[in-house]
Amino acid sequence: MICARKLPNRFGVEGLQEVTGETALDYANERLFGPIGVRDAAWSRYQGINNGGSELFLQPRDMARLGYLVLRGGRWDGKQVVPEEWIDRMTEPMLATDFEQMEEKYGYGWYTKRLGGQTVWSAEGLGGNGIYVVPELDLVVAFSGGMVGREMLAPYHYLEQHILPAVQSDGPLPSNPEMERSLGELLTRDHDLESGPVVAVPLIAEAISGRKFEVEDGDNLLGIEELSFDFPEPDRGRVRYAYSGTGVDADWGVDIVYRTDDVTDQQGQIELEFGLGGRSRTTLIEHREVGTIPVSGRGRWEGECRLVLTVVTGWAIPQTWTFDFCDGHSVSATIESSFYSVAVSGRPAAVTAPM
Repeated sequence: MICARKLPNRFGVEGLQEVTGETALDYANERLFGPIGVRDAAWSRYQGINNGGSELFLQPRDMARLGYLVLRGGRWDGKQVVPEEWIDRMTEPMLATDFEQMEEKYGYGWYTKRLGGQTVWSAEGLGGNGIYVVPELDLVVAFSGGMVGREMLAPYHYLEQHILPAVQSDGPLPSNPEMERSLGELLTRDHDLESGPVVAVPLIAEAISGRKFEVEDGDNLLGIEELSFDFPEPDRGRVRYAYSGTGVDADWGVDIVYRTDDVTDQQGQIELEFGLGGRSRTTLIEHREVGTIPVSGRGRWEGECRLVLTVVTGWAIPQTWTFDFCDGHSVSATIESSFYSVAVSGRPAAVTAPM
């Protein structure tokens, strides 16, 4: 959707950056995101260049803004932000996919398919994240999720079975002040459907809070060398881990850092805040190569010595971090996702690490 002058031999965001003298994100903020009210987009970068094919992080409302821009032929608030000709070209069905569930074709970054008897344009990402535009119904739907495998087909089900059949009229419905009030509260409330009473923090939390654990085998898949924890309040905690490239081949780690054999001297530290009692907390992690990465986590205590975290990175793939403590004298950690499982153990370092 980002347009520029004639690009040099290096295409995509690299060519765009060479021509404009600014990153693709900076260019998009100026020409695309800014005019439609998107204020906090993040986009991974490698060697200083934004990843043009993926890893663009947006709030669901901002995803819907992009969908509405497409629905309106590139116009926003009376201004032509993106040329209408490009919107038409972008959503033109060009290449048939091999998706068995439905007839579907691909354009320039957007799919065209039939759902519930309607033509649907969609921009789809990992984990079930997607923007769905239904031009015949003047409808935009944005989904966010952290699903894997066939679970990522859930948006199709919800659209076809629930959302599209709920459309009652081609025109505006009569005013419904009560429903408008309820919807307004839902949109503005800081809510979490899974929130519940905070479980009392066990005594072990005090024993390990601020303590640094040295990992016994630093040559693990994620290069984790140290772990430390802090519990400043009953409903939230923090986990910090230090890592370095250790010569292991790994496409990406928990911190979404691309590591291979040629970065053995790279060192870093990740600090993640998590909620307890079901409420998630999001941390914006800054990395010198990748850029800003949102990571959300929520945790629960299982018994007196086990802490279990559900962590969702910007890739929207859920991970489970399990920490077992033994009287504050050691920690065993397992980090699992649909792609890998890593187990490490550590003992307290000589000096504590305040957080």
